[in-house]
Amino acid sequence: MSHGTPIPRFRHPHLLRELRCHPTRVFLRVMETCGPIAQVSFGLKRLYILTDPELAYHVLRYEPCFPRPWSQVERAITALMGARVVTSFNGPLHHRRRQALVPAFTQTRVRSYAPTMVKYARAMCASWKDQQVLDLCEELTRLTLSIAFQVFLSTELLDEDLDVVAVTSAYADYLADRATRLWWVPFWLPTPLNLSARRARRALTRQVSRVVEQRLTSGAARDDVLDLVLAAHRKGVFDQQQVVAELVNLLTSFLPSTASIQATLVELLTEPGQVTYQRLLREAEQFTLDHPYTEQDHQHLASFRAAYQEVQRERPFVPALLRKARGPQTLPGDYDIPARSLVLVAIHALHHRAEAFSDPDTFCPERFVAAAPASPPQGGYLAFGAGVHTCLGNHYSELLGPLVLATLCRLVRFEVAPDQGPVPPEVLGSVLQRHPFKVQVQHRGLPGAAEGKPFVQTESLVSARKRGIYA
Repeated sequence: MSHGTPIPRFRHPHLLRELRCHPTRVFLRVMETCGPIAQVSFGLKRLYILTDPELAYHVLRYEPCFPRPWSQVERAITALMGARVVTSFNGPLHHRRRQALVPAFTQTRVRSYAPTMVKYARAMCASWKDQQVLDLCEELTRLTLSIAFQVFLSTELLDEDLDVVAVTSAYADYLADRATRLWWVPFWLPTPLNLSARRARRALTRQVSRVVEQRLTSGAARDDVLDLVLAAHRKGVFDQQQVVAELVNLLTSFLPSTASIQATLVELLTEPGQVTYQRLLREAEQFTLDHPYTEQDHQHLASFRAAYQEVQRERPFVPALLRKARGPQTLPGDYDIPARSLVLVAIHALHHRAEAFSDPDTFCPERFVAAAPASPPQGGYLAFGAGVHTCLGNHYSELLGPLVLATLCRLVRFEVAPDQGPVPPEVLGSVLQRHPFKVQVQHRGLPGAAEGKPFVQTESLVSARKRGIYA
């Protein structure tokens, strides 16, 4: 390998601990002290941290040269799903399975889900009482998973079938822990976290398996995601176990959307003067969706999309992506990367570059409106990744978040509950999954509330265990 541009070494007295507990601090420190790229050594292993948009995009785009390694995250996903799923491996089989799922997440198909999303959001608002104090984390988790069950499986999610909050909390806690752990803890070990995750997997897998078996028995066509997966199953792309695993993976893969919606509301409610929130409340008065989603509706959601995107910039749910150099590689700028070296794309640092985002530590949705003077450079905004592993559900998340926010702002007004403490300072989106945020709700009295059966209430993990639902 030719002698290229020197790569600075990053040193920290407690690097391993910081990478596990506060990885985003490490990424920002690397960007400040070392520039676009830094080298970190762990014994004989080398890790290269990228904080430059051009370098990041190059690595994510050229998947054959920088494939996804068999990392802690992939191991954790495989353990939770019970089989290798499309989000946890590379190669031709990954491409074939991904292509089988792509039709369910095209922009046109996703927009057809909009009335269902609005219907469930309205029903949830109708289930709340004036002055009721509720936990945004629990309510939004129930909402997003109920929507996913309906649009993916054409099935109503009832709380007697599944304790949504308990199951999703177990999944989120397990993935958050394993993603930041420097050594692998086998899934068969009876640790408290493993036992909780295994119970959650059994509960969700049992629910999905029942729906799959009913569909296979009846042969009914519903034109939903399950039909697409079963069509791929008949072609030999998936076996029956993989069908269930892929559906469970899809249902739980939108937990980041829940965290981002919650984080957006947290930012709006804690902003000094609530200037942005008050403006969105006024704009929501003009929004209604009693018809198929149109381009005009899309334009009406511009401000809500901007707030949602700004939170995904400020608090990316996945703060970094890991790749492995298949052979000796040379990055733009003549940086030489040895074979089998790990390369980490620090998304959080990229989203906080002052060159791309002025005043990057400030919540400012205006930077994403159409009139903004300039877009971030290619690779500068990676909320959904890039390359062949770009998030399959990016269109779904980009519609779900703003649409739910607009519906909530139209129907109710939130105030931070008096007993709500300060928001945790960590930046990881998953933190908001584990820390409740209490708000007090007040109905606005505008037309558009749900009619008929109110949104199903779920119970706490403790009460569910007492009744034997989640044992």
